[in-house]
Amino acid sequence: MSLHVGLLPALPPGLALAPLASPPPSALPLASPTVSLLVRWLHVVAATVALGGAVLLWGVLRDSSVVDLDFDTDSTLTLATAYEWLFWVALGALVMTGVGNLGTYAPAIPGGSWAAAMTWKLAAVFLVLVGSAVRTLLVVRWRDGGASAPDRRRVLRVGYAATALALAGVVALAEVLAHG
Repeated sequence: MSLHVGLLPALPPGLALAPLASPPPSALPLASPTVSLLVRWLHVVAATVALGGAVLLWGVLRDSSVVDLDFDTDSTLTLATAYEWLFWVALGALVMTGVGNLGTYAPAIPGGSWAAAMTWKLAAVFLVLVGSAVRTLLVVRWRDGGASAPDRRRVLRVGYAATALALAGVVALAEVLAHG
């Protein structure tokens, strides 16, 4: 059977089109075990920074005796602003290394329950992104003036708690994906 499309000449008899095969992972320049390990290590470190920072700020905002913060000054917002910078750098690293990890397995991404868990994880990451964007915009707005100190403390406490819990869920789904 020959293939004839539009103005292209027909293929000679016996010649079939074969799908393009992707090169084996060992032929890819970034597929060395060392690079793969570094990408995974960066992914775990970035997740630790994002989740650990949210838990730390949640704890500080829950109990002011942990750290003597005067909520009438800018110390809370300074701490929150520093975390926001770290958070977005960590989240950028998580997305880049996550895409890199998926790219490594792209030809053989399993379906079934693994695909369902991955879908839930990506949905949770999307919710973390949206919620964190709102939280970051509030921090920026409050730096320029805005809500009273108790209101800031309460809203930030809830925001960082939600971030920590959502990221803990993402980490749990990552464990399911990695180890079944």
